Amino acid sequence: MVVSELPLLEITAATTACISVYLYGNGTIKAPLFGLGSQVFWWWWTIEEGLYFMMVLNIFMTLTHIRNIFKMKGRQTNDDE
Repeated sequence: MVVSELPLLEITAATTACISVYLYGNGTIKAPLFGLGSQVFWWWWTIEEGLYFMMVLNIFMTLTHIRNIFKMKGRQTNDDE
């Protein structure tokens, strides 16, 4: 998606990824959820641009965010005890 020669989809994907990394660095449970939401933009961008090898990264990042949802919930539960 390009509006006035500005690649909005690419900018959105990059920005949401940076925010996700920031949230992971703070150890918040919201990080994997936000990261999974960020993947929507990454998938959209790679499909729209035909970046097939980037789709391999998308697969691994999507699976990592899903795994981390469970891992970080477990960590949060253990911290409460």
